[in-house]
Amino acid sequence: MASQISPIDGEYKVRTITGDEFDVIYTRTSATVKGCLSHFRRMFENSHNEWVAGLDVEYTTVEGREKDLKDEERKKPAVIQVCVHNVCLVYHICHADVECQDFKNFLEDKTVKFITVDFKNDKEVLRRIGLILGNPFDLQKNRLVPSCQPSMLTLAGAMVHPSYRKLEKPHYTFHHHAWQRNVLDIDHIQYAAMDVYLCFNIYKGWMKSNNQVGGPSKEVSTKRKRDKYEVEDVDEDSE
Repeated sequence: MASQISPIDGEYKVRTITGDEFDVIYTRTSATVKGCLSHFRRMFENSHNEWVAGLDVEYTTVEGREKDLKDEERKKPAVIQVCVHNVCLVYHICHADVECQDFKNFLEDKTVKFITVDFKNDKEVLRRIGLILGNPFDLQKNRLVPSCQPSMLTLAGAMVHPSYRKLEKPHYTFHHHAWQRNVLDIDHIQYAAMDVYLCFNIYKGWMKSNNQVGGPSKEVSTKRKRDKYEVEDVDEDSE
């Protein structure tokens, strides 16, 4: 049976293998992205913990080897996902209505730690459309598990719940030409959202295992100008 096609903008509930639920906002519109980022900032400001967001990128499909292609022909971000706690934004950026400067500013904000997996490739692909991550944290590079390059599911099985070790990645055809489609189907929205949800929760599980969560900040609060507004820094735990 074919996957159900989603509307251009939509909100969904996704249930994980462990029974937890989280909210997904799928969009290509700048107005919806801005509203979601405002919600993320309110969540940050109401928290006493460090400001953390999961981040993942799905790419456009290209024909041929990357090294043989011109810059404009190489892979670009098709979908960028951001997760804060139990809310995930799935931004279909390759079909964005207009460029969203607020989103660019959010990614560059060094007060937010962006949790990624294998960021080397994402960094290059994001750069191709002028996006830079101000404060990335690559789960693969921080020795969370003994493996040199653990997969997302290996990390989730170790840091979130053992059930994730039983899951398998979809066949490569699931990704082929899928992410630049005009509108994503429900299966691809849920897959994208689950990836970034796991990024966030792998880091959360790792912090818990190291007794590094919670507690007041030891960093002196200062006022820092952020683009069009000022936000008073919250305290962060010293690591």
